[in-house]
Amino acid sequence: MSTQPATSRADALRDGLVAAARELFSGRGLTVTQAQVAARAGTGVASLYRRFGTKDDLILGAYRDALALGPETAHQAAEKESAWSGLVHFVTASADVLAGDRGLRELVLGGFGAPLGWSRGSGPTELARVLRDTDALVVARLEPVVRRAQADGDLRPDVGVTDVQLVTAMVQAGATLGGPTVPGLHRRAVGLVLDGLRGRRDGPTPLPVPAMTLQELREVTARAAHP
Repeated sequence: MSTQPATSRADALRDGLVAAARELFSGRGLTVTQAQVAARAGTGVASLYRRFGTKDDLILGAYRDALALGPETAHQAAEKESAWSGLVHFVTASADVLAGDRGLRELVLGGFGAPLGWSRGSGPTELARVLRDTDALVVARLEPVVRRAQADGDLRPDVGVTDVQLVTAMVQAGATLGGPTVPGLHRRAVGLVLDGLRGRRDGPTPLPVPAMTLQELREVTARAAHP
């Protein structure tokens, strides 16, 4: 008979479910089922439901810490010596985090759509609130950075702080397009977008990765046709 306290076993099981969900969501996206998560964690679906009543609860358990990186990265941007370097840091760091995690990418970008919620038969609850509050905090921390960058002449005067969400969606389209075939393609998108945001520059900024080859484009197209 195990001498491990019941609460410790319960915590260990919950941690195992969260780790399994994070692993599966990251590689395969949010269409992964609760049954698949439970199986990966070595337990049954009933045990999962006792700890996560809905799929939205499970998603939040898997990504609560990752969502907190957004406001933290915005805070880091505000602390940079120049506002422009802060914006570059935020866009680049956020792009890398999202590009490396399919589930997080679907969660963040899906938060701008309606209806939000991966739980059958139920509306969005705590997950939607966390997404909304996280987004509001990011915007609040980035707004003064945007204004300072414009005052410095480094950022186009017609850019609004909410364009951050637009930039995020544009860049992550590159991550989705490149997929495992061209995993760094989102960084090229970052370079193109940042140059478009510049208020002034002497010339085009060198892009960090090369364009897709025709062979890579064919592979990407084939992957989309036969997922």
